[in-house]
Amino acid sequence: MTSWPEFAPLALDPPAEAPPARFALWPLPELPGAAPRAAAPEGPPPPTQEELALADAYAAGRADGEAEATARAAREVGAALEALAGAAQALEAVRAAFVSEVEEQVAALAVAVGAQLLQREVAADPTVVRDLVRQAVALLPVEGMLEIRLHPDDLAALAGQLELQAAGGRALEAHWVPDATLERGSYRIETAQRVVDGRVEPVLQALYERLRHG
Repeated sequence: MTSWPEFAPLALDPPAEAPPARFALWPLPELPGAAPRAAAPEGPPPPTQEELALADAYAAGRADGEAEATARAAREVGAALEALAGAAQALEAVRAAFVSEVEEQVAALAVAVGAQLLQREVAADPTVVRDLVRQAVALLPVEGMLEIRLHPDDLAALAGQLELQAAGGRALEAHWVPDATLERGSYRIETAQRVVDGRVEPVLQALYERLRHG
């Protein structure tokens, strides 16, 4: 039997990787009639010193204008507020004058009504005057003759009712005098010591002042 010689195994290297394919790009040829390619836009040029100075001047002028406008608006608002305050004061003065006039008219009307009521009361009942005189005499320290003045109509209406007495019941001597200067309902008492003025007019005047001034 024939024997063959032994051979060592061969070491086989792995196949090397193929290099990547590279392709060269050629510029496309310009076609006839094609529009030329537009150049890439360039950025705006930097501002010049004159432009920067003009921008600064514009900004400063605008700031000054706004400040002046604000100040002018403030002055106008202040003037408007001052005018409004003056108008309010004038209105208050008018209101006060109106209220004062109305109060005066109301007081005068009340006094006039009071006078009319008194005149009517005295005409209806002359003893009203007699009672007023008696009350006044009762408060006087009477010594001697009394002089009592009444309106002539009141004195005529009280004929026969003219007796007067002191606080202790003592009869008093009185001289009754008609006085046309007195209003109806008024009286005037004179003694050696004092004078009692019972005229209606001062009473009504005091009432008028009280109504006016509270």
